[in-house]
Amino acid sequence: MFKHFSFSLSLVILFLSVIDAHSQTVEWSNQAKVKSKTAYTQVLGENANGVFLVRCRNSDFRKDIIVERYKSNLALEFSNELTIPSGGILEKLVLLENNILFFYSGKNSLTGRIELNCIKLDNNFKPVSNPSLICEIDPQFFKDNSNFYIKSSADKSKFGVMYIRANADRSGNSTVSFLGMNDQLTITYRKEAEIEYEVNDAFFSSIDCNNEGDIFSIIDFPKSMKHNRTNDPRNFFLFCCCQSQNKIVKTAIGADSVFINEIGLAVNNYNKTVVVTGFYSYRHDNRAAGEFIYVIDAVNSQIKTESFEDLSKSFIAKVAANMQNESSPVITDLYIRKIIPKSDGGCLLIAEKYYETKQAYTFYVNGFPQTNYRVVYNFDEIILISKNADGSTQFKDFIKKTQSSVSDAGYYSSFVTITGNDKIGIVYNSDAGNESDVMITTISNKGLIDTKVLVKAMSYFVQLMPGESKQVSANSTLICTLKDKRFSIMRLIF
Repeated sequence: MFKHFSFSLSLVILFLSVIDAHSQTVEWSNQAKVKSKTAYTQVLGENANGVFLVRCRNSDFRKDIIVERYKSNLALEFSNELTIPSGGILEKLVLLENNILFFYSGKNSLTGRIELNCIKLDNNFKPVSNPSLICEIDPQFFKDNSNFYIKSSADKSKFGVMYIRANADRSGNSTVSFLGMNDQLTITYRKEAEIEYEVNDAFFSSIDCNNEGDIFSIIDFPKSMKHNRTNDPRNFFLFCCCQSQNKIVKTAIGADSVFINEIGLAVNNYNKTVVVTGFYSYRHDNRAAGEFIYVIDAVNSQIKTESFEDLSKSFIAKVAANMQNESSPVITDLYIRKIIPKSDGGCLLIAEKYYETKQAYTFYVNGFPQTNYRVVYNFDEIILISKNADGSTQFKDFIKKTQSSVSDAGYYSSFVTITGNDKIGIVYNSDAGNESDVMITTISNKGLIDTKVLVKAMSYFVQLMPGESKQVSANSTLICTLKDKRFSIMRLIF
């Protein structure tokens, strides 16, 4: 009798752990208590040995790192602390099929120089190689906002490393360095370009690396040569560092009549191009007057397409009518969340309206009223703009969404993007601040939109952590969640 009962219970658990939602399959890991020392999570990826996660108390993921490995069925195998060399900080972990690349930086006590090193780890996070020195810098030229930027190619066979340093001649100029390397930690090239700005005035807006190992980056500078202020208008340049060329090609992005207020790039490995896209305004503000697109040949760094297109009044009115903080037909506060290259050389631009508001509240201390403020994080409509390779628009649309939360920095808000062969999936909580359904909106390659419930709140309360998700295969995405207020990994097969 007890054997039959146990077998029936197992079937019930299995049925509850796998849900088929209109051809999308959802699988869950076991639920675990949320611990303060592992409050933040990053999905490292999945290979034949399992699913790998990185967890940390702080969102910077520099020190006190916990690494975890799960079986393919999402059962936890181990959870251990990552050993970081003394005085070092984690820069990046890259999961390969047979091992893990561990990039870390720190000051060499013998030379006094800042070094970027890389070690190969096995799938148990144990070292299987000696440290390989990638680069070293005199700390007096590595300023406050200086960082190492490490980007892997889509196939993880090539890696690009970028950093910026002040010039030794104290002229006020800076030098941006590009390093290419392969998965065997062999440096394939080093190139540098001088820029006529101070280190603290230069910012990396976006960086990507193609499967050939070429590095592409957008760096922005203040339009004026005065000291940088956060509200200064910015000039944007695309830096193309291609192995086939002897020099780094710098291309100005933008036009004299517009102000770019949001920008991003993506490499297209299918047709060897780079797409730069974003939003612009005719004034220095946060309005989105229109979108732009540049298509650059990744081989010779030449511009193939340059197009600026205003958002139509009808589209602006259609979207603004659903926005809570818009009193007139304008669209503001758009931020790029994803740029998906298309096979024709164009792209799908996915953006989200995000803004913060303050709420005053009163409380009493020893009978005396006190006033304080709390920040409300608002994540609203999702904007979809599909651009063709010639700069024309295939379709424009939006997904209505309203999410507001308090005192969590929007950690459980926004959405997860999943790419399929001929469709895109957008997954999000219908209301991040309350118990709500998990929704999925599917966009076809023709722009047709369909929204359905993926997980009903009446089954269990699921809060997505959109920033802690990763697509690990052509049709599988891992999403970190709170399921009934306990940590759980959700695998969505799209």
